[in-house]
Amino acid sequence: MAQNMVRDDDRLSRLWSLCHEHHNVKTQVESTRGKRRAAERRRDEAFYNHPAFK
Repeated sequence: MAQNMVRDDDRLSRLWSLCHEHHNVKTQVESTRGKRRAAERRRDEAFYNHPAFK
């Protein structure tokens, strides 16, 4: 067994902070995806609303 092993910090406060950071990143990614989809939808609607497609 190695003498210089790093122990995991399993304190509840540390675990909560990791969960909080993960939640923030996940929320940011989901928000970015939603904004990108909405922009694509608006772009497609504008494209097909052109008089050439009517």
